[in-house]
Amino acid sequence: MDNLIEIDFNNIYVTHNGVKVSIAQHRDPDPLATKFQEVGIGEPNAFMPIIRYGSTLTELIDALQEAQSRIDYKLDMGDLWHDECETEI
Repeated sequence: MDNLIEIDFNNIYVTHNGVKVSIAQHRDPDPLATKFQEVGIGEPNAFMPIIRYGSTLTELIDALQEAQSRIDYKLDMGDLWHDECETEI
């Protein structure tokens, strides 16, 4: 028998100024065991910028505003948004 851990992936995809944003919550089979809650910027890949958030509405809003600010700053600087290797917050 395999000892694989099942994780439930729940993603919401939106865009801001043409840039993809993924709002994610990943859970174990236990419905109360949240593994990750994060906002990703750009095309989904291993190097996309990630902003993690906690379990409150305020923390989710803060993470979304941080993503919006990062996208706006990059566009204001004249850079095209592309998938770059950036560090997590």
